[in-house]
Amino acid sequence: MSMRIVHLVVVLLFTTVYFVGESWGATFSVGKVVHSNEIEFRVLHEGVFINDKRNHSRKNAVLPTLDTYEQILSEYSVDATKQVNFNHETLLLLDLGRYMTGGYTLGVRSVVEHLRHVVVNISIIYPGKACVLTQAITNPFQFVAINSRKSLIFVEELVYQPCN
Repeated sequence: MSMRIVHLVVVLLFTTVYFVGESWGATFSVGKVVHSNEIEFRVLHEGVFINDKRNHSRKNAVLPTLDTYEQILSEYSVDATKQVNFNHETLLLLDLGRYMTGGYTLGVRSVVEHLRHVVVNISIIYPGKACVLTQAITNPFQFVAINSRKSLIFVEELVYQPCN
């Protein structure tokens, strides 16, 4: 069983959404948010090892143009760029930052569109205390295309993966 720790931001966000109700575009039942506006997203590139030997810090970033996409992708991967319609899609870089061992991953769980914004739900997985880990410098990342141009809210869920 994994122990889930959720950022205080998530609690505050859902508390705010609960009181605002329908104006945010979500339907609510007692204590539970039901999303009916889940939208498509595509993972274009992902990995744990990067080309660039510089120290990358943890970040979530929007890549606004093809030039930016090409430049940033070359720091992470030897992959060729993939087709992105920048008029209709938002391209994200999710970077977990540098770790001295393996066992760390991240990924988009879902993307939910609301009236004025889009909520990007991200899972970040950390290894548990009993895990045997590879001794290698890793930097988990994902490039994700979201089928919307609205402003973004990132909600991160931290999951500690048990290793027995």
